[in-house]
Amino acid sequence: MLEWLRGRNWGWWLGWVVLGVLVGGGVWAFSSGKPNHDLQLQVGYRGAGEGRIEVGLYSTDYAGEQRWHLPSDNVLTLSQLSERYTYSQAVDLAGYGPRARVTTLSDGPEDVQLGFRVSRPNGSWGSSRFPSREALTSAERESADWVLSRALAVRVHVNQPLLAGIRLAYYVLFAFLVVIGATMYVWRRWLN
Repeated sequence: MLEWLRGRNWGWWLGWVVLGVLVGGGVWAFSSGKPNHDLQLQVGYRGAGEGRIEVGLYSTDYAGEQRWHLPSDNVLTLSQLSERYTYSQAVDLAGYGPRARVTTLSDGPEDVQLGFRVSRPNGSWGSSRFPSREALTSAERESADWVLSRALAVRVHVNQPLLAGIRLAYYVLFAFLVVIGATMYVWRRWLN
């Protein structure tokens, strides 16, 4: 057996190495999933004077790093909320996170709920999510310290262009091999 392997030329060895690299690369490309970079998002609020509250978003990423995100229009005057749903300016969540905005659901100055909505990968806005359907109490609206809502998970879509390009190259290679195989079968079966 050893004598038979020594008699092989470099082309034979190179062919096996290329085949091994192709198989190993394919196994890696199609078994690799997207990393889990999801984050936890909370709505924060505190009193900002008579009938006003300050709002913000508090995120915790997959590595445990915590950040405040304050929209430019983060102070709300509750008596001036004229529409049922009010949205803050969008803020960029750190890392791979999407854009987010604070949602205010109001049926009057005494009946206010806070939530958030995040952008989808295509750029459109998803529906608002509310950590609680309970209205803010007067103590919460007047608190001098930040009050945080229950944390909700936010899906973070990680773009991996290298992995996507390698998978595309394998799809093209497989399609090419199927066309060559079908052509060889037809040629040998009916045209030869």
